[in-house]
Amino acid sequence: MVNLGNIMDLIGGSREDSRNQALEKKTGVQSGTVLKLASLAIPLILRGISKNMDSKDGKESFNQALEQHKGKVTSAGSIEDLIARSDENDGDKILNHIFPNKKAVVSQVAEQTGVDQAQVRKVMASLAPLVLQTLADRKEQQNLDADGMARQTETLRQEAEQTAASQFQLTELFKQFGSSDQKDSGLGGALGNILNNLF
Repeated sequence: MVNLGNIMDLIGGSREDSRNQALEKKTGVQSGTVLKLASLAIPLILRGISKNMDSKDGKESFNQALEQHKGKVTSAGSIEDLIARSDENDGDKILNHIFPNKKAVVSQVAEQTGVDQAQVRKVMASLAPLVLQTLADRKEQQNLDADGMARQTETLRQEAEQTAASQFQLTELFKQFGSSDQKDSGLGGALGNILNNLF
């Protein structure tokens, strides 16, 4: 049974971590690159979901999507098993739904990180179902309605960004950042820039 205290527990803190090795095996993207992309992709996906939940219709639509993804995290034997079972096609559909222009998001992530667009898309599509599955289990465990899920998603987004900013070197992740003292503002600013004008 998998119990995620922080959604960023989906990935490890080093390229040698078994979670990143599993994501490398899943996507064919080297673990060092996977780690960089995942540390950005999870908060970015959460931002996209939060933006979609700004409206009543968005909240209801997202709640319906969560019903299709519940129970998969808690029923998994390990995070590595969860990653191995991730449905990339489902992930692509999720990304198309939460981002008005998925190609633009992928392109901007690729430009920010210096990673090939195909690799960016593959990692994001593999992680998107895991993010939804985590949210779906939170909804069921805490018996949250649509408004409660909107608040929970925003809380998880903030936690993910804080964790990513503190645990990962953004000077390695974003080419335009020159010093590590920009970490806290850097990640949020970069994510905002990527989503700018897309909603």
